[in-house]
Amino acid sequence: MKKKKIKWVVLAAALLMALAAAAFVKKGEKEQVSSGESSYYKQTMGLAFLAQDGFFHTDNRNFLYFYDFEKELDVIVCNKPDCHHEETQEDTPDEEKCNAYLNGMVCGFVFEKQLYIIEIDPMMQRAEIIRSRLDRSGQKKVGELSLDYLDTFVVEDGFLYLAGSVQEMDEDETGMAVPSGRSQTWLYRVDLETGKAEKVTEESIAFNASLQIVGAADKKIYCRYSYFDRLYDGTNFEEAGAHTRWFVYDTGNGDYKEFLPESGFGGGFYVNGSALLYDESEEDGVYTVWQADLKTGEAAACAVSDIAPLYGDGKAFIKNQGQYQYYDSETKKTENLNHKLLDQFYFWQDAGEYFYGALKREGSQGDMPCFIRKKDFYRGKDRFIPLAWTSPEASP
Repeated sequence: MKKKKIKWVVLAAALLMALAAAAFVKKGEKEQVSSGESSYYKQTMGLAFLAQDGFFHTDNRNFLYFYDFEKELDVIVCNKPDCHHEETQEDTPDEEKCNAYLNGMVCGFVFEKQLYIIEIDPMMQRAEIIRSRLDRSGQKKVGELSLDYLDTFVVEDGFLYLAGSVQEMDEDETGMAVPSGRSQTWLYRVDLETGKAEKVTEESIAFNASLQIVGAADKKIYCRYSYFDRLYDGTNFEEAGAHTRWFVYDTGNGDYKEFLPESGFGGGFYVNGSALLYDESEEDGVYTVWQADLKTGEAAACAVSDIAPLYGDGKAFIKNQGQYQYYDSETKKTENLNHKLLDQFYFWQDAGEYFYGALKREGSQGDMPCFIRKKDFYRGKDRFIPLAWTSPEASP
């Protein structure tokens, strides 16, 4: 009798999960990027992005979840009622594969009621674009790119814009292929209907090179290109010769040109309307925050910080002599925060009315990804909303 009861409990739980997944799919179907609109994505800490009424994110085992803001429910994105939601291996039969499990480094977005996942294999320096329904059923490969890393991209008018990157390889004394330290970078444009990819800028090659998209507005995509004159090994910063240059790509006429003077080697960046915020660090550990006007190309220092600035809600969050503050890019004023929530919480990005980030935890548990409402944050109320996560001790 007990076995039969347990079986029904398991089936009921599975049915509830399937119903929850179906409910979020219906909500997510409202999400659509209209023609002429640019959507910018920054996923430095892995796949995480805002959609209609909720937020897609991954847990630490690379399973995809959707957090429903209205229901305050975090649902695994899998429509199989009998799925055990286990990691997929090469020999896992198709019928046993969990739709929510993602391979390798991943980014993602929703466009025209379809979920797009970019799966990156850094070792092979290759990425695949997988299109599916919002519950990850009906998966189809729509494109393949040369790529070893991705954290920023733009979707505009049915095209995906992102930086391509490939490490140059040399041979060592044994004949094995090893990275030379130089990387090729360029800007891709991918047709989301056909998957056709083309390079819309010339390839650049330099030591420790990195091309990132910092924002998009008015048919223009703004990029930061960082590189060294010589190989940077972690100890020779001055000798290696660091550079940070800023470019803008016009999606209408294809022009690609510099729009800001070269700056100090960069840290964080953030775009709010026509304002670009970015920071430079000094040897003494002090960070200088700059604000640039994307329309005029003019830039000026606007704040200093004793910690690496955090960016969100149109602001740079900083710390001076033990006092947390924020610099507002719209008012161009610095205000004090009357609390120390940033001692225990750091955020990665905006999520509508929320900040998405992590709650610091001691020991081996690892930090806990979570939300906090912006209004609660500004009031100093520690009402954190934890997301699906598995402590390292409990991981399989």
